[in-house]
Amino acid sequence: MIYYKIVREWGKELESIVASPPTNYKIGEWTVAPEEADELGYGLLVYDSEERAKEATFFNFEKLFTCEVRGIYPNLPPLHYWGDTYPWRPDRRFRDGPHPWPQGTVMVTAVKLLEEVEIL
Repeated sequence: MIYYKIVREWGKELESIVASPPTNYKIGEWTVAPEEADELGYGLLVYDSEERAKEATFFNFEKLFTCEVRGIYPNLPPLHYWGDTYPWRPDRRFRDGPHPWPQGTVMVTAVKLLEEVEIL
């Protein structure tokens, strides 16, 4: 199955848009979650459809790629933080408890970017 990954172009790098610190990606290479995130039970985020991924893009610096994945999490961990997937920014914790993940979100242990998809 093909999944979809949103990244941002930062200089010559492609990096995650929600993780802090960012995770860097290279087209055609496998990327795994940072060790700190993995220890906390978090992986890398992708979307299960092109439509849902495009609904989640907001900025002109974002890029969308098809991707292969490994290690799909059977359940998503709680989403306690906005803007960051991992809990090392206490100032960004939701005050009213966990929120739902965007529809179509899938968490995985590894991602390989394949081809860029045009975002309109």
